[in-house]
Parts: sequence; structure tokens; C-alpha cells
Amino acid sequence: MSHSILRAFACGALRLLMLAGLIAASTAAASARFQVFTSRDGLPQQQVLSLHQDGLGYLWVGTFSGLGRYNGREFRTYSTADGLASNTVQAMATTTDGQLWVGTTRGLCRRAQNNTRFECPSLAPLPAVSVQALVTTGSSLLVGSAEGLFLLLPAVEGGDLQQPEVRRIVPSLNISSLAGAEDGSVWIGTQTGLLRWSPVSGQYATVHLPMGEASAISALLSEPDGVWIGSSNGLLKMAEGAIVPIPGLPEQAVDMPISAIARGPNGELWATGNRGVLRLRTDQARLLQTDDGLANLHNHTVLVDREGIVWIGSDGGLSRLQTGDFESYLRGDGLLGEMARVVREDAEGRLWIGSREGVQIVSHDGQRWRFDRAQTITRAQGLIDERVYDVAFPARGEALIATNHGVAHWREGEGVVRVILEQDGLPAQATRSLRVEADGRVWIGTMTGVALMRDGEVRAVADPLLSQARALSIREDGRGRLWFGTLHHGLLRMDTDGSVRRLGSDAGLTDEIIWDIAVDGEGGLWIGSNGDGLLHIDREDRVERFTTQDGLVDNFVWNVLAEPDGTVWAYTSRGLARKSQQGFSHFGEADGLPSPEGSATAALRTRTGELWFGASTGLTRYAPDVAARAPQSPAVIIEEATAGGAQVQAGSSLPGGARDLALQFAALHLQRPQDLSYRFRLLGGDGAWSAPSAYRPITYAALAPASYVFEVQARAGSGDWGPISAFAFDVPPAAWERPGLYVLGLLALLAALGLLVRFRLRRAEARRTELEAQIQSRTLALAEANRRLEQASLSDPLTGLANRRFLARQVSADVAQLRRVYRSPAAPGVHRDLVFLMVDIDHFKQINDSHGHAAGDNVLRRFAALLVDLIRESDYAVRWGGEEFLIVARQADAHQAGAMAERIVQRVRDTRFPLEGGQGELGCTCSIGVAAAPFIPGDPESLEWEQVVALADAAVYHAKRRGRDGWVEVAAAPNTCSADLPDLLEGARTSIEASAARGLLTLRTSTQTQPG
Repeated sequence: MSHSILRAFACGALRLLMLAGLIAASTAAASARFQVFTSRDGLPQQQVLSLHQDGLGYLWVGTFSGLGRYNGREFRTYSTADGLASNTVQAMATTTDGQLWVGTTRGLCRRAQNNTRFECPSLAPLPAVSVQALVTTGSSLLVGSAEGLFLLLPAVEGGDLQQPEVRRIVPSLNISSLAGAEDGSVWIGTQTGLLRWSPVSGQYATVHLPMGEASAISALLSEPDGVWIGSSNGLLKMAEGAIVPIPGLPEQAVDMPISAIARGPNGELWATGNRGVLRLRTDQARLLQTDDGLANLHNHTVLVDREGIVWIGSDGGLSRLQTGDFESYLRGDGLLGEMARVVREDAEGRLWIGSREGVQIVSHDGQRWRFDRAQTITRAQGLIDERVYDVAFPARGEALIATNHGVAHWREGEGVVRVILEQDGLPAQATRSLRVEADGRVWIGTMTGVALMRDGEVRAVADPLLSQARALSIREDGRGRLWFGTLHHGLLRMDTDGSVRRLGSDAGLTDEIIWDIAVDGEGGLWIGSNGDGLLHIDREDRVERFTTQDGLVDNFVWNVLAEPDGTVWAYTSRGLARKSQQGFSHFGEADGLPSPEGSATAALRTRTGELWFGASTGLTRYAPDVAARAPQSPAVIIEEATAGGAQVQAGSSLPGGARDLALQFAALHLQRPQDLSYRFRLLGGDGAWSAPSAYRPITYAALAPASYVFEVQARAGSGDWGPISAFAFDVPPAAWERPGLYVLGLLALLAALGLLVRFRLRRAEARRTELEAQIQSRTLALAEANRRLEQASLSDPLTGLANRRFLARQVSADVAQLRRVYRSPAAPGVHRDLVFLMVDIDHFKQINDSHGHAAGDNVLRRFAALLVDLIRESDYAVRWGGEEFLIVARQADAHQAGAMAERIVQRVRDTRFPLEGGQGELGCTCSIGVAAAPFIPGDPESLEWEQVVALADAAVYHAKRRGRDGWVEVAAAPNTCSADLPDLLEGARTSIEASAARGLLTLRTSTQTQPG
């Protein structure tokens, strides 16, 4: 019955030269990052077997435990309860009549667009067996099953598949994959090889593959120049009847069984397998694995949707490739240090990237940035300290590198030729910022003042403000004035006459840390602050502030960049914000950022227009010429309308006297669903558009009888509004609302009112006397209630301990007392410290899960009482949140803090906590983090109390990691000074152990001491 339709494999040798060099060996490139969805995010089950996007734009996800429909916001699950023949979904397709067809392990099912349920009709001769592949050809559907290939045709020409004609095309064989070719033929993958079917002749033929033994063909992708074949022996490419070699494949991918193939929007080929996902570019082949963010090594399917998003289904869930507008670089991509602290461009167009592990110099070869060939400047190349904060270029081929131990002077071909230290005139070894003037002078910001270097000679600046300032950034505006962003002195400005002025909150700016300054094309300044948002000073020195209330994603701004066209970028703690004339737009990890948090001062616009931003982890690149595009605003789908618990169809009336209507809707924009905003209105109601907002379900209550039309629109970012989607409905009047009953009702009402007036007049006089007596009594009761309310507002209702509001009111006075005492001569035996102990009950969630929340609440009350019993009357305990408590010990001895923590740990360990109703007792343990103020002994100004509490909180987590049931005390190392505090806090936020290892902290624990 079959005959060969392709030439023999001998032609393959002729194709070798055609594709040689198509795919080169992997070189350093931007990281592939994935967002992973699991059952915690709403997937029916974690093993994703099949993916499909229907005509409306919904993403359908087939698993072993049902089918999920994703609208960019949430998953809706369908199962056998919704009409499916089986919960295991292996294949999907949408036909031209809008029906969604689903292949399950027990047959073929379908769902119409306007139906909420599936049906699985009998379609003889197609049996109710495992359906493993579906593909549409025009208005027809090809069904690959465990018992052959079947064709579903419209019963009449031009009709739909509601009552299709079914033909058997290939009998008996187990069909695993299908792909339609350009000439109308169909490639058929079976468990034993490859076939090709011609709809013209109605015949199929065997395609011979050069694999010796029979190989299962589980994936096919037909393209104009040939067909890609995924087999149990690896990936193949066939063109003009011959197998074409695929050079450059990673060793692990050469014979990897392939389960699915798809072509990406940038010409990339994606192939899934049981060792990862193969990503083929014209110049690169890479096998992505879990280190690249994939959920699992065992991957079953891949889909590229209409927005160009790559979705991958695996045993570990659904992975979405986060491409977006950014390319990010991490250690695995050749980045020297995990955190990019500074990025600059030299005269040769090379990138200089400073991190905590030295400097990296990266060149561009005309195609990409060659991180794999980067030059480094580290301790091995003469850099005394590898913690780099700024880089400046005093001359071509020369660089100044600001480190935590002086300024290194580097020269091309010679390396580090000089290190500028305190003995050379620096106010401090720890340097943070550099600026080279046109006349060759160099401004140097250190942690104890600003210095100026002229002709190699360094002198501290004598100005009283600059001599103390810890300058993190130095910039010159369009009027020749210098601006200094500092750690503790706000913003400083040096005018052209040399005078210096501090500009803080009294000038409409901020007293917080200034992390970065950028100068815009008009000579104005953009300033990133530590919690006060993004600030702007124009050429007329007018100040404007932008915060979350104005659309900024977060008020902590780490680096700032201003473009010539007026666009301003601000990297915050919650993503990267872009301010344009249309307002703010925001970018996060879903857009390719390596981290939601930026790195201070690390922002650069190159001479070619590329934008680079440093993050707390990694470095990211934005190319405006490639990425700039206005997102298209999608149409809104009204998914569900309900009244009184019943579904309401468009154009119908609300049922059973219902007057409330609830509506749910979605705009299917899967690329950046977080950028969607909606507006809606009710015609027949007030008719006005609502204010634009993020999605929320809409409910109209107590609707009057009338005809209504609900209209809704969506837009992506700051783009135009998309098309209007409408839902018409009627609210019919109740029987008593009909005109004939109004007159009788009015007469009865008037008679009742007359009787009521007479009765009320008699009662009014008696009531007046009674009320006068009550007023006096209630006035006294109100005063007492106000007193109790004030007390209640300062305490936790469950435990009776003080709450955070009490802490905020009290601790400022405690800190002020601490500083006054330290300014006075120390009296013998007087303890002056303020000790913070963060106490966390271990495994508290298990108590709630095993014994119920009532038992958990009882443990919290008794635990709070135990703490009150253990502390002095002058101390106080605060319920910090959940199972966390904060103890504030006033006028304490910091040296005894560990003993205090040990006493609490021991008492908790020895206490049994009874359950309610005599149901037994529980044993508990706790973990405690301890930190004291002043954090640097003798310096009460060294850290704010919130920072000390944050260190105590970090110590709690360290105690948890050590095994719980103990305490960890964090204190400044003996040689730690105030200049080290920014690094100390920054390090402790990510790894308190690493900060101790660097000699910035000392950790004392309940079992041993770890010196910093």
C-alpha cells in the first residue's frame, strides 16, 4: 500500500556544507530566565503534558489531573466533572468553527466557545482510546490515536464539525505526533518510524530514517525548507529527502529523546527532552537545564504563543521564558561578581563593571558583548581591595578605581601603577565616588569627607559640609555646579563660586540617603532617594517629587538614568521604572530583569544608545532600537455573569427577581498581564467610565428595573484603550412595581401613616424625659470608653502585649534617652545600652496545623505571659507579628544580652503549654536574635533603632538555620567603624554569615562563638 516518496539518505552528504556553521558552540550570552507555575499557582497538577492557545487567546494546559485554562491572571480547572472523558490531557487543537478539541487517554472531547462544559461524542469509527496528537488542515481535524490516524471532515462543504464525517486514514499504528506540510501533505510520527500522507491521493508512505533500529517519532515541525523530527534517538532535520547534520549540539543533547519542537519569534528553535530544553540559534546551541531556571529536567511540551512567549511543560510545572525587553547577565554568563556596583564606558567603547570581586573590562566584537573574553583587574593584577564602588577615566588608556581601600590608578599595558591612600591625602581609605573634571582635577568621595586631586596631589576639601560628607555620587549640572549625593548629609551643592549648601527636606527634597544622581538633557537633576521616591530639580531649581502615589512602583530608588529624549529610568527595590510623557511604566523579572532590586549608582547609557543597569544580583541590558514598541491593547472577554448564583447569558433578563449582577472578565495579554488596566461603565445606570484600575470583579447591586449594557475596555501600559466589549441584560420589574398597584398601595400607606402619627406623639413626651437622663449617663460612659479605646489601640488584642504602634511611640524616647546618657560622663555601675531581642516560636505552624488555631492562640497567650514574667518591669515586650515577639531591654548591659536570651530559651524549653479542654500539653522551643544599640560601642549615632532590629531579625534566621532552640547575638566586630556600616547592612541583608566572615560582624551563639 505504501511507496517511497523521498530520496534515499545518501543525499545527506550534499547537505553537510549547506548547514555547516549554522549552530556554533555556546559562548557567553544573556541568561535564559523562567517564571514557573505549579499547582500552588492554580495548575490542576504539576506534570504538564500538552499546551495549546485557542482562537481567543486563552492558554490551555493539559496535565495528568485535568485541564487548566490561563487568562494571564489565574487558572480555571476542567476535569471529568466538567465533561472530559479522562483527566489526562495529551493533545489539543482549535478548529475553524471555534471548537476546542481535547485528546485524552479515553478518547476525543470538544468544547464550543459559548459552552462551559465539554462533551465526548461517539465518532465511529474513531474508538474511545488514547488520543496523542491533533492537527487541523483547513476546516478538518486529524486525530492521532493509539489505534491509528483518523480524519474528521465537515458533513457538508463549508460546514462545521458539529456532526463530522469520520474517516480512518492509517489503521492500527500507534500515532504519537503530526505536522502539516506546505504542500498539504501531513507528516505522521509513530512509535516505530515516520510516515507521510497525501490528501490528494489518500495514500501514505514510509519515510526511511538512518537510525538502524526503529525509532519512535514523538515530535514534528514542518517548515518551508524541511521538517524537524524529534525521535527517541535525538533531533533530526530533513530537507529535500535527506537528513541534514546539525553541528554544534551540546554533548548531552546529541542523543536526547525529543518530546516537542517549536519555532520561536526570533528564529530560535526549541526542543524539549528528558535532559532539559534545547535552544538553537543561528550562532549558538545551548541545552537549558534547572540551573537556567527550568522547573525540571523532564520536559514534555513547548508552545510559542501569538505574543512570542515560549511556554514549556515539564514534570515540575509550567515554565514561561522571561524575555521581555532586557537581556541579563549573571555569573554563569561570564559576569565576574554577583552584584554589579558600577558600570562605565571608556573611550574605546568598552564596559567597565565594578563588583565586590574586582573590575571586569568587556569588549564588543560587532555581534555581542564578549563576557567570555573579558579582561579583569583583581587582587592578582595589583588591586589591593576588590570591593569596587566607582570608576573614572582621567585620560585615554587610564582609569581610576574607587575601592574600600584607596583609589587604584590603572594604565593600559602596565596595570595598577599607584594606589592612593590616607597617607597620600585621602580623608579615609574607604572611597565611594569619583569625578574627573575637564581640567584634569579629580573629585574623590570617601566615607569621611571629600578630597580633590590635582596633578597627582590629593588634599581633603576644607569646606565644613564636604569635609564630613560621605559622597556616594558626584555630578555636574548644566550650569557648572557640582552636586554630591551623600549617605547621611542629604544633597549638597557646590556653586561656581565654591560655596557649598545643603538641600534637605526644608528645600522640598529629602534628608534620607541619596543613592544616585543623573543629569538630564536640559541640565536638570534626577535624584534617587532611600524611601522618599524620585526627585527632580529643573534648571530653575524647582523641585518635584514622584512617589508611589504618582505611579512609581517603589519609593526606594537605587540608581537613576536620564535619556536625551526626556525619558528617566529609576531602579527601585521592586523593579525598574521608566518615566515618559505618558507616565510611569514598570519592568520586573518577567521582562528579563535579573533581580527586582537595583544596585546603587550602577546605570549607564552608552554612546550607541544601549542602557545598562546594575542589580542586586546581576547586570541587565536594554537596547532601545530593538525593544521600543508600543504594546497593543487587547480586547476584553466577559468570562462570566451571575445573578442569584445562576449564570446569565448576554441579552437575557436577570432570573427570579434578582437585582444584583456580578461580572468577571479578562484581557488576554499574557506577555505583561501586570501592565493591564481596565475601565468600565453601565449604560442605563450613570453611564460614566470608571477610573482606570487593575482588574477586580464587578458587582452591581440593587439595580432598578430597566435595560442595561455593561461595557468594558482594557489597555496595556500607557497605550490606547482597546475595543469595547459589551454585555446587555434586563432587570424586569417585580409584580408590586407595576403601575396598577401603585394607587392601592399609596392609599393604604396614607391610612397607616395617620395612625402612626397619633401614636408617636403620645410616646414622644415620655421618651424626652427618659433621654435626658440617659444623655448624662452616656456622656460619662463615653469618656471611659475613649480611655479604654486609647489603651486598646496600643496593645495586641490576643496576647495583651504592646503592639507596634506602642513601640513607635515609645522607642523614640528610649533612643533619645540612650543618646543623652552616652553624651554624659559614665557613672560607675550604670547600664546605658538598649538591647533588642527578636523571639520567634519554632515550628508554630505545626501547632496550628495539628491542633487548630484555637490551640495556637492559647500558646501565643501563654508564651506572652511567660515573656512578661521573665523581663524586668522597666523593659517591655511587643507582639511583632504572628509568632514573633520583640523584647526591648532599657538601660541594659549589652554584654549580658546573651545571658538574657539564654534565660528565655531555657525557660521556654522547660515549659509545657496546656491545650484547651484538658486535651494534653505541648512542648515548645524558640529562636532568638539579639542586637544592641549603640551598635558600635560608644557611638550612639552609628545605627538607627530600625536597623538594629533588622539585624536582630537577621540573627533569628541564622538561629533557625543552625537548628532552632537557641540564640544568636550579632555585634560589630572590634575593628568595625562607621565607614563599614553600609557594607555591613547590605551584606547582612543577604547573608549574615558572609558579613561575619568578612570581619564586619561578630556572631555569638548559645553553643559557640564565631569571630568575624
